[in-house]
Parts: sequence; C-alpha cells; structure tokens
Amino acid sequence: MVSYGWLLLFLIPAACGYMAIRTGGYGWKVGVTGSCIVLLLLLTQGDIFAAGWALLVALFASLAGDYFLSHKENGGDFYLYGIAAFFVAHLFYIVYACGRFAWNAWVVVLGLLLLAGYGYYFFRMAVGHIPGKLRLAALAYCLISVVSMALSFGVQLPGFAKVLYILGILSIVFSDTMICETDFVGNAKWSFLILPTYYACHIAVSMAAVWGFLG
Repeated sequence: MVSYGWLLLFLIPAACGYMAIRTGGYGWKVGVTGSCIVLLLLLTQGDIFAAGWALLVALFASLAGDYFLSHKENGGDFYLYGIAAFFVAHLFYIVYACGRFAWNAWVVVLGLLLLAGYGYYFFRMAVGHIPGKLRLAALAYCLISVVSMALSFGVQLPGFAKVLYILGILSIVFSDTMICETDFVGNAKWSFLILPTYYACHIAVSMAAVWGFLG
C-alpha cells in the first residue's frame, strides 16, 4: 500500500502562506514557493529534474513575478516585469502539461469556451481600465493563461493528482482575475482571495507532481 504521509509536509508551505497573509512579510511569501521547490526536489529524490523540470522553472519564474509585484511601488515598470515573469511561469506550466498530455475533444471545447469568456471579460470589462503600456502585456498574459488552464484538463496524472493540478491552475487564473478586478477595474470585493488562491496554486501543482512520482 502506498503511503501518503508525505502530503503532511505540504503543511510547511501552507503555514508560510498563512503567515504571509497574516503579516505581509515578503520572506513568508518566498517561503511558500521556496518550500514547494525544496519538497519537489526532496520527495522525488531529484527525479523532478528529468521529468518535471518545467514545473521547477515555472515556480522560479513565479518567485521573480512575486518579487516585482510585491515591490511594485519601487519601480515604474515593476508591474510590467511581474506580468512578464508570470507569463514565463504559465509558459512552463504549458511545457509541463504537454509532456504528459492526451488530446481529447473536451479540451478543445473547453479551451474555446474559456477563450470566449475571457475574451469578453478582457475587451468589454477590463481593457478600458488597464494603463496603455500594460495592455498588450495583459492581453498576452490573458491568452497564455487560457491555454494553460485548458491544457490542464488533458494532463495525464494518477488519481487525485490530476484534480490537484487542475485546481492549482484554476487557482492562479482566479487569483490573477481578482488582481485585475482590484488593481484596474476598481472592484476589490474579492481581493481577500488573491493571496490564498495564489499560494494554493503552488501547493496544489507541487503536490500533483510529487503524486505523479510516488502515487
């Protein structure tokens, strides 16, 4: 029987996430993603380099994006750099997904539905509120997020690991949508969910990847 006791180790990034939300400390923010990276390396005994390296790159890119957005008050283009870094993260989530992907009609249908929905949201509700120099970057980020989200439904992972991976990608897309609503549209009603869902993404996709090795 396979033991799933290793799942308890992901209480470490969860605790870091709680402290990051509670205190706002940047070190705790780094602790969430950083501890996920360490757990990926330790629990797979380094095999993640061979079969899941793209996920590691995505998490490191997220660390860069988190730095820029956490310090956006310090530089005029930090927000743009943050979008670029998270774009790279999604690009490597896509690379990771494609490495264990099986095409089916539902993925295509879902992708088209997501593209239509987010296209409507972006052009009818968001774009008019986004500063001009960020619009092209925001559009590119929206498109790659949709692709990443659609492909997550075709990822071949064992059991609940696939569910975790899908939920992880959905969480980051939801978090990004709430950032857009809060920072640009001016609707901060759901802003309290931005950080919990962002941290949930890294924890969930990391758990899914380890499950793929150990499950």
